[in-house]
Amino acid sequence: MWTLCSLGSNVEPEHNIPLAIDRLARWFSLLQVSPLIHTAPVGLMGGGDFINGLVRFQTNLSGGELKQRLNALEIDLGRDRHHPDKKRLPRTIDVDILDRRRALKDLVPGENTPYMRDMWAADQGVFKGLTLRPVRLDQQLLGQETAAVHFDHRTGQVRVSAEQIERIQNRLKPALALQERVG
Repeated sequence: MWTLCSLGSNVEPEHNIPLAIDRLARWFSLLQVSPLIHTAPVGLMGGGDFINGLVRFQTNLSGGELKQRLNALEIDLGRDRHHPDKKRLPRTIDVDILDRRRALKDLVPGENTPYMRDMWAADQGVFKGLTLRPVRLDQQLLGQETAAVHFDHRTGQVRVSAEQIERIQNRLKPALALQERVG
């Protein structure tokens, strides 16, 4: 099942966004990451501005299992999900499931907030009025354009490519099939 998630951080985002993307790539092998943008926090108590983006990947996990895994990622990266004001606190990382579909091309965010409209515009290549905020992932720049990020099983490294996700997926099919049988 193809999944679309939003990804954001306003606590050391240049550090936490790459950590989250690295972990997601290791779990799901292949991601499509949108351009990353600067957004101002709305209704939060403290913290800096956000870096936000969209991430797409395939998984056989159920919605509940996926939510548990993403919550564990947030906790591992320092988010306090048990605080009574957790919705208003700064976020080391925030990952939300927006949509799940059988086809990559059918994914759309179900949310219509100003920051979501900005992320979707950047994802579609419309940057008017937006500030891109690229980050470094294993010495590679990520976030200036849509990129494929994949876990290289041979080297144990996460790689960034400007190639289309479908092209990389076709090249990686044997490794992805092996991972599904093992995982």
